[in-house]
Amino acid sequence: MESKLAKITNGYHTFIENQVLTAEQLNEFVNYLDDQNRLSKVFLHGVGIVCGFPVKMSQPAENGPLNSDNDNTVEIGQGVGLTTDGDLLQLKKASQIIDGSVTYTHYKKFTDEVAEYEPFREDSEVIDMWEIFPESGDNRTKLNNLKLDDKIALLYIESYEDGGNLCTSIDCDNQGIKQVQNLRVLLVTEKGAEQIIKNDSVFTWHNVPELYTQLPEIKLPRISLLNVDSLAAFRQSFLAAFSQTVITNLKDGYEAILDLFGLPSVSTKIDELLKLNLSAINSMVDFQYRYDLLADLIDTYNEIKKLLLHINVECSPAIDSFPKHLLLGRLQETEPYKTFRHRVYKSPLSATEQFNRSKIKSLILRAQHLLNNYNVTLNESVQEIRITPSQLNGELGCKAIPFYYNLDAGFLETWSFEKTTNLKQNYNLSYSTDVLANVPEVQSPLQFSTDEFNFYRIEGHLGLDAEACENEIDNLLRTNGLDFKCRIIPLDDTENPFAQFLKKHSQAVHRGGVVKGGTFLLVAQQNKVVSDLFLPYRIIEETAQNDCCSLMECTYPWISSLKYLNNLARSTKGTQSRNKVMPKEYVLQVVEYRINRQNLINGTTTIRIPLQQIFLRRIHAITEALNTRFDKGVVFDFNESQKRFVITRAKEDSFVIRLRDVTLNYSNPIYTYSNKGMFRNNLVFRADAMRCRDLKKYNPTFYEALQGKIAPVNKDDDYGKFNDKWAKWNVLKERIKTHPEIVRLKLTRMISSASELPGEIKRQLRTLKADFQQRTETDLQFKLDGDWVTGDWVNSTMLDFYKANKKNTHDDLVLFVQLRKYLHSETGVTKLSIYLTNELYTNNFDELIERYSGFADIYFGTPTGENAIDL
Repeated sequence: MESKLAKITNGYHTFIENQVLTAEQLNEFVNYLDDQNRLSKVFLHGVGIVCGFPVKMSQPAENGPLNSDNDNTVEIGQGVGLTTDGDLLQLKKASQIIDGSVTYTHYKKFTDEVAEYEPFREDSEVIDMWEIFPESGDNRTKLNNLKLDDKIALLYIESYEDGGNLCTSIDCDNQGIKQVQNLRVLLVTEKGAEQIIKNDSVFTWHNVPELYTQLPEIKLPRISLLNVDSLAAFRQSFLAAFSQTVITNLKDGYEAILDLFGLPSVSTKIDELLKLNLSAINSMVDFQYRYDLLADLIDTYNEIKKLLLHINVECSPAIDSFPKHLLLGRLQETEPYKTFRHRVYKSPLSATEQFNRSKIKSLILRAQHLLNNYNVTLNESVQEIRITPSQLNGELGCKAIPFYYNLDAGFLETWSFEKTTNLKQNYNLSYSTDVLANVPEVQSPLQFSTDEFNFYRIEGHLGLDAEACENEIDNLLRTNGLDFKCRIIPLDDTENPFAQFLKKHSQAVHRGGVVKGGTFLLVAQQNKVVSDLFLPYRIIEETAQNDCCSLMECTYPWISSLKYLNNLARSTKGTQSRNKVMPKEYVLQVVEYRINRQNLINGTTTIRIPLQQIFLRRIHAITEALNTRFDKGVVFDFNESQKRFVITRAKEDSFVIRLRDVTLNYSNPIYTYSNKGMFRNNLVFRADAMRCRDLKKYNPTFYEALQGKIAPVNKDDDYGKFNDKWAKWNVLKERIKTHPEIVRLKLTRMISSASELPGEIKRQLRTLKADFQQRTETDLQFKLDGDWVTGDWVNSTMLDFYKANKKNTHDDLVLFVQLRKYLHSETGVTKLSIYLTNELYTNNFDELIERYSGFADIYFGTPTGENAIDL
């Protein structure tokens, strides 16, 4: 069967009075009108399923009775669709368009013997297809005998010529050749559907939902400046954003999109600019701008992804794509989107879809220009600080073009699609103005109203003298009447004002500028600007305050025991209860907080501390959370040697703090800390001889300064300073659990039973236990504690792997072994810590203790670790 539009009638004859018309002339006229009608529908309106045609099935339970009350059925609702040959399809009964839906109960094999439709054939053979009917009839079988859940429905307009009887001299009632158009409802397997769409270029190109669901979700990692106390640590915090996962997802996402549009790869360029390493970033002055480049690429990728499902537009659909059929989709869908279903493919007259498709192409070109035009050249002799109005959030094209891109005509055309479509690409704002429109509002935008902007890009200061930069920015502020402040934050290795500043202002982020009403921070080392941050608010300058009084330090028991905190924190590491939800946070309610009778809170304040922090830092995590929340109050700390809660205050001041632990139970007692003692539910918890006089009113400025002077930062019970190395150690302990070498050797990191020990350890352990047992008549009980049950151990195969790969500073196992040497001063295989719990030491064991000294440390007594296991 040939498509109607395969041969288009380009003209027709006009007629005169009493003219004798031939069949060719009549057919030519009809065909011309029919072709023009079809062409108008296909190329001016679009093709595919415009609306409707929902499909669903019902089946009896598996192995259930096949009776009339429990039959398989297929229900298809009314809809409207247009094939690429211009056939308008709707459901009909007896040549009448139905209102509602049709329920199909019977089927028979479909052979397509008359029309011989090419898309239904594979190697000249008709694929397996079944026609379904709403009622019984000749050679029809109930749908109960046909498996439905793997079938796909389609509509097929069967078109062919029925020659009929030739006109004779006696009977001319049947004149001409009848053109038959039968609408058939068919079912086909997935394999058959794949054969049908094999040459369907419209469906194949627009099968975007499948691509969309496979595209990775990518978000820009936030820079964590916690514990930053040096330029190296500051750079490292930026490097952390360039994780292998983020870069791999970015490359995979772009490659899939570029492949859809038949464009060349950009993976090599992404690797070149974003795949940084520790040695490289330590010498890079533009690390913050590479982070900004990563942000721009992620923003562009997400803009493209957002539009992918809204580009159903075809300028000139191939007429052989689905000339006489429409795929309706699976009877039982298995994906979150409809598969094997023709969508509506609109003509470019649909402005929105065409706009989206053109914008995607522009965004793809923009991504290529971002990679090709990135360039940061620092030259103090020519560098100039400039402030450019911009936007903090929104699409990238709505913002000013950053300092770190070389501008050319191609770049400008792709930066803002909206401006380019309005022939305003040269009206983008940027640090570089040479190739922009030579008009005042573009060359000097600060001289005009900036009400439409909420952000200022500040650029040209990197690598310059910090004080000179601050003066120049202040001058620009005054000259242009801008609404923000500028301040220098030193980042020196010898002192640590940076960490103390961020403790008070943790909202600091890097965006290459500052919001209106905010504070722009010049991060400087040795008075050279190395980076910049901003705060969304203006810092109130601190005034010099003399110490108002003597200090008093008081210690108390904490309301929760250390054992309780340890068990609570470790609950996140073990098997979770099936009966109730396990807590993820330690939760405190501060019911009342007063200093010199002045309330610091109005109503109950809840403080939540992740149990992961409790696990790593114990009570110091709690005291830091209290100091952070109440940074104008007394100073909280914890004394490790005394195991006591510490409160420091002005000696003359009085205070009352009432709180309780509601992590597991909201009916727990309320504890009160005050200058007069400690109380439990308003009853004396423990006698206290301390006496204080109420002489001064609460002075918030004094306490804010006190916090800055003595509030502990990043303390840890065991190791003093909770720095980045201990944090990294805990991260590596978790990550090497899934290291390929550990997985290959089938090693369990957190040993919870003797059967999980490596094979060579178990063999030596059996010998050790037998030898010790021979020295006594007591049935010895052995326990294992120490590094083997805490996940800190290293065995010989791990050391062999380290020696073979120690130059690979990206490998977690290599980093783990290196950090173990730095923190624990251990370089060899980890020995076992074995306890004989039911035997006292005698010199009878000395020879064995010496024999196995390279394999295990032997102790007599009960282990103190909570993770100790029986051997």
